[in-house]
Amino acid sequence: PVYLATEANPIIIKGDTPTGHTLKGDGYNIFQLRVSSHVVLEDLNILGEVENIPLQDAWDHRFDYKIDGDDAVYKRVDPALTPAEIEALGNTLDDISNLNAI
Repeated sequence: PVYLATEANPIIIKGDTPTGHTLKGDGYNIFQLRVSSHVVLEDLNILGEVENIPLQDAWDHRFDYKIDGDDAVYKRVDPALTPAEIEALGNTLDDISNLNAI
């Protein structure tokens, strides 16, 4: 199904118990959220082969991506933009779906 979320009415993905829910897997494939906005994650504990990183680091690099075979780090969106400014970009972002982004 397709759900249309807004800043006032976000999609909430929440753990199924008061103490949260643990997702286990092999690193980067445990949980992926793509082409999304206005999504709130609550009470999810993700365990796998990739070590945890500080939340601030995740926030600082949330728009970064690399292309396989290229050492450069690219920015999908300027992280200085507000959520409203990012939403206003709409479909003007470059399509990277054909790249082997890692």
